[in-house]
Amino acid sequence: MNTKEHKIFFLNNLTVILTTHNSRYNFIFRALDNYEKEYGNYNLQIIISDSGDAKKSEKLQKDIIDKKYNLNIKFIKFTSHQNYESIKRDAYGEVVFEYSKRLQEAIKLIDTEFLVIAADDDFYFPNYFFDSIDYLNNNIDYGCVYGHLLKFTLDKFVPYGKIVNFEISKDNNPPNPWLEDDNFKDRLINLGKNPWSWFSWYAVQRTNILKKATDFAVKNKIDGYLFEKYLSFCNAALYKTKKKNLIYAARQEVERYTNERSNFIPSLWEPFSYKRNKVQLENFVESCILFLKKYRELSYEESKDIVLKIVEKDFNEYKKNDNKEFFRF
Repeated sequence: MNTKEHKIFFLNNLTVILTTHNSRYNFIFRALDNYEKEYGNYNLQIIISDSGDAKKSEKLQKDIIDKKYNLNIKFIKFTSHQNYESIKRDAYGEVVFEYSKRLQEAIKLIDTEFLVIAADDDFYFPNYFFDSIDYLNNNIDYGCVYGHLLKFTLDKFVPYGKIVNFEISKDNNPPNPWLEDDNFKDRLINLGKNPWSWFSWYAVQRTNILKKATDFAVKNKIDGYLFEKYLSFCNAALYKTKKKNLIYAARQEVERYTNERSNFIPSLWEPFSYKRNKVQLENFVESCILFLKKYRELSYEESKDIVLKIVEKDFNEYKKNDNKEFFRF
């Protein structure tokens, strides 16, 4: 096969789940314009999951169709499920992001072997898709592939503007935690040695991993921040993970825009609390135990022993956040 035939073959096996909220109208078009430029000749499959207002969603969908992208685009109008009492934090507020049900809905439309989750303010570098799918095709014991992240900041948190800062993540390669051990127990222990990594969140991964993870997460009421962690757990339990020495994605940083914080993502920068999330944390532990029990055929007690060991470090950090809360206030 020539190069174009290779690319068509690879991209026919990939779906991009692109999440957005329609107040970020121009961000979604920046993302789609980029995918059109890089992949318009290969009919890249994209599922747009929009969690915004119904009328704005209709307008967004119409305007996207009117642009006649050479992309295979499907639309989902995601309706919030924040009325779940058990998903809410114990003391106040709700989860910042809803992921599990939203992604579960998207997976129903996917028939490709691989997928990648994308936010509307992120970019993936073209060769990354091809390299990662090629690697996963040739290494069936690996579940996802990622690399180094390029972070950039514009003068304002807008889709287009002057670049005022950029940097490449300083992550080690080989990565820490190390997740290429053949034994899944070793991978899970490594996962818990440091503050938990989200290596599998924005990465090309096998569709079956996300399907299994979302089914368990929805059933056990896991969402938001903890669902990101849960996906990494499920990935490490089932497969090895490859970090390649390449720049695979670019992310527009939000942290520097102090004026946008309260309006853009309320409470995102609030330190994660143990006491306010105790119900979710208990659900998280139980779901991890049941996942191992089902897919690794361990006893409940053996699964519990592994899970409690690997969550201990992170849970202690959350408790420290609670101890510092008076001083922050």
